Amino acid sequence: MVSGFDFSNKNGILDWEKLTNPSQCFAYLKASEGLYVTDSAFNLNRAHAKEHGWLVGAYHWLNPKLNCNQQAEKFALTISSTKGELPPAVCLELYRSATSEMDRNVRAFVDTLIELIGRKVVIYTSSTYWKSYLPKSEWAERCLLWIDQPGLLFPSQIFPWSGWTFWQNSFKAILPGINGNVGVNWFNGSVKELNQMVNL
Repeated sequence: MVSGFDFSNKNGILDWEKLTNPSQCFAYLKASEGLYVTDSAFNLNRAHAKEHGWLVGAYHWLNPKLNCNQQAEKFALTISSTKGELPPAVCLELYRSATSEMDRNVRAFVDTLIELIGRKVVIYTSSTYWKSYLPKSEWAERCLLWIDQPGLLFPSQIFPWSGWTFWQNSFKAILPGINGNVGVNWFNGSVKELNQMVNL
C-alpha cells in the first residue's frame, strides 16, 4: 500500500519542502464545497505539490440539498484540466438531504461530472453514511471508493463495491509546519498502480 494525505483550506498554504517524503506519494486537495465555496489555497497548493513530485487529486464537498448539477459544473470549472492527476473525488458526509432525494441528487452530481471531465470519479464516504442514505445505489460501482474509517482495522466491504481504493484511517495527523489536522490515507495497491490511476 502507498500512503498519502488530504488537505483543505484549514491547512492554508502548505510548505511542500517540509512535506517531501518518499513514503508519502499522493495528496488530495480540497477544491470546492457546495455552490459557493472555492478553496482559496487550492491552485497554489496544487502547483507546489506537482513541483515536488507528488501525485495530486482534487475533491469537492457535496451538499445534496443544493443543485447538484451546478455543483458538478462549479467543481469541473474550478479544477479545469485533470490531465496527469488522480481521479477527482466527491466527499459525502458533512451534508445530507431527505433520504428519498439522496440517490437522485448524488447520482446527478456524479453523472454530470463524468460527462464534463470524461474520467472516473472517486466517492469518499463512511460506511455509516452510505448505509444510512445510499444503501441501494448500485450505480456507484462504476466509481472508486475512498472509505472514511479511522483506526487500524481494514475497512469492511460496502455495497456495491467489492473493495476500497483509498482509505482514510486518520483525520487528526499533525505535520511539521502545517496548520491544523490533516487526513492520512492509504492507496490499496503499489506505487506503479497508483501512477496508473492518472489514466483512469
